[in-house]
Amino acid sequence: MPGCRPAPAPNAPSPTPDTTGQIVVVSAPAGAELFLDNTFRGITPVTLSDIPAGSHLVTVKQTGYTDASQTVTVTGGQSTPVAIGLVAVPTTTKTPLSVVPVVGAFAITGIILALGRRKE
Repeated sequence: MPGCRPAPAPNAPSPTPDTTGQIVVVSAPAGAELFLDNTFRGITPVTLSDIPAGSHLVTVKQTGYTDASQTVTVTGGQSTPVAIGLVAVPTTTKTPLSVVPVVGAFAITGIILALGRRKE
């Protein structure tokens, strides 16, 4: 039709970018406590969802092992794998010196000295 303008194209909604992602954490050995940014989040292996994009501190702790931490970067819409190996705490067993052998050694030394003096 003359004099009619075509209707403007409707504004298509712009896709909203994903601002969260996942972190999938495994540890060796499994069964470690998982902390994300110093907050307890579960026991390994574990998948954490809806994690804000950006840098995060992943820490795993298990009795008998040294704590291990790793900084990871989460990208929106993606899964970030994290594998952490824990190192066993060396067991130091100090053998306490038993009193009986020490007292026995002094007693034997005393007897030998006493017998040596009698012969003189």
